[in-house]
Amino acid sequence: MIAITSECKMCPTKETVNVTEADYAAYTIGGQLVQNVWPSFTSQQREIIMGASNGFYLCSTCWDQCVGEED
Repeated sequence: MIAITSECKMCPTKETVNVTEADYAAYTIGGQLVQNVWPSFTSQQREIIMGASNGFYLCSTCWDQCVGEED
């Protein structure tokens, strides 16, 4: 298992999710979609993974402040 950590761009929040090396390679090297590699993860967990690879992440609190909460 490897720990994937993303830091929010608006606040000092850091969040981590643990994934297998094989799954992470399927996403980063194999080009698989994050939702296909980790269908059982929450959308927030998948955002952490995407944020670690693309360099942009907002925690759920800051996300809600920027775009509003879902109805």
